[in-house]
Amino acid sequence: MEPSTRVDSGLAPLIGSRSLTFPKGSVIALVGPPESPTGSVLAQAAAARSTTYYTTKRAPKWTAETVAASTEYPLDVRVEGVCHAPRVGPVRLRREYGDPPQYDEPDTTPPEASEAEDDRFEKLSARLLAHDGDDTGTLVVDDFTDYTDGTRRCLSLLDTIRSVTESLTWLHVVHPTQDHPHAEAVITAADAVCWVERNRDDEAQLAVPRRRGAAPITGPVSLSF
Repeated sequence: MEPSTRVDSGLAPLIGSRSLTFPKGSVIALVGPPESPTGSVLAQAAAARSTTYYTTKRAPKWTAETVAASTEYPLDVRVEGVCHAPRVGPVRLRREYGDPPQYDEPDTTPPEASEAEDDRFEKLSARLLAHDGDDTGTLVVDDFTDYTDGTRRCLSLLDTIRSVTESLTWLHVVHPTQDHPHAEAVITAADAVCWVERNRDDEAQLAVPRRRGAAPITGPVSLSF
């Protein structure tokens, strides 16, 4: 495979400066238990190139602040609040080396009532299809299991995602539990899976990557936060 067909994950600072690349257009499921530092991994991936970050969080600015706090690297991130749209508009976050984050933010007063899962699914699908960004940029979809109610919707969203980006897509998946019964469908359908795990010393590790149920290509590597 030619080097031009692979994309840098942006995670080298977290894995001892080791390069981690994926084939262009890969959809990567980032899986970890709720207490694991998956947010820092996603933020580091977002710092690698221009990124559109879709989140179900109550206000996009909160997510933008979390992303900004998780890395010291330049950021060019657009945060879309797809749970409470349209009143919660996107936040544009720009940051250069040494500079505080700069926000370009419309009125983002969120409604009190949360939206139904069906609404979140439809809005995310519509936003992805209307994706105005550079198709070479990274997509990050936080809380991905919030949008799916089984294999059909998972595959539908993945087909949409693959149609709008040629770079990398990161899907945040909470470690499979009774509260997230559809996580396995996402993990199975992704092109690669990165697992944020805890070792015996309770340190975060990144097992990278597993391809559709296959054994890891490499062993776990330590993360630095």
